[in-house]
Amino acid sequence: SGMSFKATTYDIIDGMEKEFGDWLSNGFDDKVEFYLNEDDNWKDVKIDGLKITKPKDWDSKEIKKLGKVITGKTPPTTVKEFWGGDFPWYTTPNFQNGKLLESHRKLTIKGKKKTPLIPVNSTLITCIGEIGQTVLTEHLCGINQQINAVSAYDTTNYLFLYYLLSNSTSTIKHFSEKVVVPMLKKSAFEKIKLIVPKSKLEQTLISTHLTMYDDLIDDLDTKINIEEKKLKYLTNELLSGRLRVR
Repeated sequence: SGMSFKATTYDIIDGMEKEFGDWLSNGFDDKVEFYLNEDDNWKDVKIDGLKITKPKDWDSKEIKKLGKVITGKTPPTTVKEFWGGDFPWYTTPNFQNGKLLESHRKLTIKGKKKTPLIPVNSTLITCIGEIGQTVLTEHLCGINQQINAVSAYDTTNYLFLYYLLSNSTSTIKHFSEKVVVPMLKKSAFEKIKLIVPKSKLEQTLISTHLTMYDDLIDDLDTKINIEEKKLKYLTNELLSGRLRVR
């Protein structure tokens, strides 16, 4: 279908309705129809004491209804035969800007049996300390007890679930225990309610377009990294006199 942008009084971002409207209407993607949710299709609801405005045709669901919640576990570090293998095991320092850095601590076959196995395409989320950091798994792995994993059920698009949890940090932090080191127990985490489209197709369409922009950013980051290396090289060479200009 062609592009369709319906003007409403609902602001996407204050003061930027026109810019976003033009962007959506002019070549963002001619294979999908975008439109702003109409004013009369919103509903104010209270979820766990929080006032939330949601589309009338969306649901509020507990995280445990969207996917299986798994808390990690650390195999005994004193047992040498559990460590030094090739099975990846992650902790919070492996989280960096939405990416999962390579694990330098790996488990043996015996060690692998001492920790829950986290399926591919699961969302990992930190629940102790800096709560709410998220990454998506690309392979079977293990995690420590500071991390919860959510493995999407068949009724939930796993990429949509990743973006939903990534965008719900403030809500998730709201339910954490306010102690010296903030923490969020699995029993509390899995009961947090988030708003979601009833249709898995709509979830998939949303995640497809968000992924497209994520991929664009990754490509730009790679190009920027290359240009930064060029700049560093030129700076060193030009300012040392080894490379001359005329």
